[in-house]
Amino acid sequence: MRKARPGVSGFLDIREEARTGGRSPYRSLGHTLLHYALAALAVGVVLWAKLELRSALGVHVPFLLIFGAVTLAAARGGSGPALFATLLGGLAATYFFLPPLHSFALERVGWVQLLLFLAECFLITFLIARRKKVERELELERSKLLRLLQHAPFAAVVYEGPDHVVRFSNAAHEEMTAYRLKPGLPLLDSLPELAGAPVVGILDAVYRDGVSRSVHEFYTPLVEEHSLRDRWFDITMQPIWDASGKVRAVLASAIEVSAHVLARKHLEAAQQERERILTDLRQAIQVRDEFLSIAAHELRTPLTALTLQLESLQRLLGRAGSSGSERFAPKVDKALRQSERLALLNESLLSVSRIRAGGLALQLEPFDLRSLIDESLERMSEVAEHAGVALRFAPGTPVEGVWDRSRLEQVLLNLLTNAFKYGPGAPVDLGLEAREEEVTVSLRDHGIGIASEDQPRIFERFERAVSVKHYGGLGLGLYITQQIVEAHGGRIEVESALGEGACFRLHLPRDARRAQGSATRWKEDEGGSGTPHSASN
Repeated sequence: MRKARPGVSGFLDIREEARTGGRSPYRSLGHTLLHYALAALAVGVVLWAKLELRSALGVHVPFLLIFGAVTLAAARGGSGPALFATLLGGLAATYFFLPPLHSFALERVGWVQLLLFLAECFLITFLIARRKKVERELELERSKLLRLLQHAPFAAVVYEGPDHVVRFSNAAHEEMTAYRLKPGLPLLDSLPELAGAPVVGILDAVYRDGVSRSVHEFYTPLVEEHSLRDRWFDITMQPIWDASGKVRAVLASAIEVSAHVLARKHLEAAQQERERILTDLRQAIQVRDEFLSIAAHELRTPLTALTLQLESLQRLLGRAGSSGSERFAPKVDKALRQSERLALLNESLLSVSRIRAGGLALQLEPFDLRSLIDESLERMSEVAEHAGVALRFAPGTPVEGVWDRSRLEQVLLNLLTNAFKYGPGAPVDLGLEAREEEVTVSLRDHGIGIASEDQPRIFERFERAVSVKHYGGLGLGLYITQQIVEAHGGRIEVESALGEGACFRLHLPRDARRAQGSATRWKEDEGGSGTPHSASN
């Protein structure tokens, strides 16, 4: 049987060749002797034909037909049988056809003809042997390729002809298709569910145009353990040409990317869920801020009225001078302090809602910062006395600048409130240092102090460095303080250690109008002249 030439037709017996590794059958001694016998038979047939032609037609061609016998012997048996045929043919031609006939004694012309015959036979043998060697090398490389494809970790299949007849399918591809792809049958006969699928159209285009194509993440449900499972593949299709340059088959390779696709889908689903949760959280925060703003605004009016009533009652008790006044006055004072505390908490909630709504707008005006500190200390004197705290602030010259008076008062009250809360019974020292472009306000308490690892987060909303069980509050005071200071174009610093108290320093520019991002406009003073101020919150 003729050996299939390298190319598509060689894929016909590819399965067996891939399993055996492409090894040639064992050449026994009898098989070799058969080729030598064939060479002798070919020379004998040629010799008989030459003799018949010479006797019948008078045609005298000593070596022409012997060349055919040598070529046949070289093509079938290789160089050994070809050289054997050359030797037999030379002897026969010398004895039967070269003068003197029936003798091995040759004339000079006969020797020349014999030598030319031998040279031509050697050339024919060399060329045919060279060709057979190249063919064997091609077959060896092809066998290596087939073994690689057979055991490759990716699926590989060869489709021949326009009907895509399956000529080869490696182990990975057979497993992928649940062994449904039948060699020797068209693709759609084995997998009719692929009729009309895009991958078949691409296969047609590769066979028709001879241009490689790829399919990224091709989806197909495949049978696995008696059930359909969604699977995805990256497929590459490459044409295979024959010796004439015509596309005879298509090699398709597929790598499964199901795990990658599923992981990406899970990640996308997780990201969508995360976005949904973030959206819900933003909406919840917005609802919370709106509630805090509305609640704080609604509480401001009754708290103001309550404070006024308590102050009026305090004045009346002070004028009464009766025994009842001495009994009720401390209770009224306590109620008044609690109402002021509620007012501060309410103002904190309002400030947070304003910051969340777009930042603090400042009402800037020129005033003496030292006098503001004195007024704040006077306002907090009763609270300080109740906490057993001595307030110490050295007198000095006025420190003029342009700031928001009410906001800086809120900062001072927040810091003083913290000092009373965390350092009861210990003095609080305040300082004011003025320079040409900046002023520094310092407040030092001698309370429990702040651990170094907690200091970066005490300026965040609802953050506390101590347990809420032991100390009240919302955890908003320092957050609001920092926002107000930064709105003025300044900064706040803290120095502290556990058990050594805390020192807060406010660095403020002398003129907050130069602060970037502060929304200001002129505020009219009592004389009607213009000074800068902002829209009211």
